[in-house]
Amino acid sequence: MQLNCLDDTCNNDSLFVPIKIDSPNFYSKKLIEEYLQIRSKEKSQLLDFSQSLEKLEMIASEYPVSCPLELALYAIDLFPLIIFNHYPTITELYWNEGMFGITDRIMGRKKIIFDPRINTSRFYESLKIQLELVTNEILNSKNASLIGNLNSNIGRLRVSMKHPPFGKSIVIRRLPTNPIPIDILIKENQICLRYADFLKNAILERKNIIIAGEPGSGKTTLLNALLLLIPSAWRVVVLEDTNEITLSGVFVDKLSIPQIRFANISLSAKKENAIAFVLRNSPDYLVFGEIQQKQDTLRVFEALSSGLRGIVTIHAKDFNTLMMRLCDSHNLSQELLSQIDVLVITKREIDHAGHIKLSVPEIYSQKNGVLVKMD
Repeated sequence: MQLNCLDDTCNNDSLFVPIKIDSPNFYSKKLIEEYLQIRSKEKSQLLDFSQSLEKLEMIASEYPVSCPLELALYAIDLFPLIIFNHYPTITELYWNEGMFGITDRIMGRKKIIFDPRINTSRFYESLKIQLELVTNEILNSKNASLIGNLNSNIGRLRVSMKHPPFGKSIVIRRLPTNPIPIDILIKENQICLRYADFLKNAILERKNIIIAGEPGSGKTTLLNALLLLIPSAWRVVVLEDTNEITLSGVFVDKLSIPQIRFANISLSAKKENAIAFVLRNSPDYLVFGEIQQKQDTLRVFEALSSGLRGIVTIHAKDFNTLMMRLCDSHNLSQELLSQIDVLVITKREIDHAGHIKLSVPEIYSQKNGVLVKMD
């Protein structure tokens, strides 16, 4: 499905998204009034985003409108999210000081122009409220950035918001509802067959695997694909800052460590406590969503040196910059570095039109204490 573009309001660099509802202001006011009446009678606990949206859509389905979901989103000033429902190839929505843009797998990057009846300032404020509810944190000048997931029938949306003094902006990324199998990544030329087979064996042999690459280079996508290969009988502990790792099961223990400070407990202290918890529970495999700080690196590699086996992601431009970061900035000893059995490098390329290509150009394996690049 392609976006509808009106020739008199856009060009090749922008796309126009209309409201396909007659009298949207009339029906949205009616919808909110009826919703509040129902909620007042229910006298139940606060609903999350998914539950609220589902209830609004259910009420709107009784109205003479073509798309109840559009009306539900319009009523709560979140209409721009409808693009994730209508256009499956869109992966990201951007809002920057009242202007919108998208990343699309086919079209690349485009500016979005919504119907003039969409209030962009209210969109920011409404999304801010939803994000604060889901993260249990306030976005303000003292806590000027916030990241959380809004899950609903629209999809799994990872929302990152900035607040002054950082400026006002939003990045919303659509996360895959289900992990993409490694065979699909092979077909899409994101990884070659030889590398995929090597990593399949590495997982089954419980090798320590590091996936390194720049932001948006497909590290988590590859991680989720590899986690599908883990035997269901293994006890796995997953640690991550945001809920992007899709592995689940009776023997899977997921620990989410929010990227915020809460009750005067630092993120660093939370990760230290979480890793201590992992060590006490002796899992068959550890999955650490992302190493960010020096303290994270040291604790994770010490856990691996204690006998834990696992897979980790980390930001890095390439092999050389990663080694410099681990050795010089994070002060890892050669003994700790030798815990890496396999190192995977992911790469992200973008052309002038915003088309993005992801790949796995290099894999290194441990041989006699040295990481050697595969031919």
